[in-house]
Amino acid sequence: MTDEKPQGTEHPPAYPPAPGQYPFGPPQPMNPYGMVRIPPPRRAAGNPWLGAGLVALGHLVWLLWPTFYLLIGASQLVYVVPLAIVFALRNETRTLAGVGIAAGATLVLNGVICGGMYAYFVAGGVH
Repeated sequence: MTDEKPQGTEHPPAYPPAPGQYPFGPPQPMNPYGMVRIPPPRRAAGNPWLGAGLVALGHLVWLLWPTFYLLIGASQLVYVVPLAIVFALRNETRTLAGVGIAAGATLVLNGVICGGMYAYFVAGGVH
């Protein structure tokens, strides 16, 4: 007697496979170049605290020449734009973001303070 099974009685593997089970190995990410391993994304270069610190050092201009408070937006452009250009050319995106955030925070705070002073002294009228 032979141990042969009658033809057609073998069972195909269960499909779809159970969770965590892959019939042909784990899935690979697809890319336009075929089945090539995709390297992990690179972390953006730079340090946002460095950018914010350099903008804060630029604020020292206002301590040396208080008349620059009258032209706070224009005087801020004198040191923020060159910093932004340098870090953009060096591709340090995180440092560039720190420069932008610190310059934006300065602009907002200046607007709030000047608006409050206008509301108090001009619109409210100090007698």
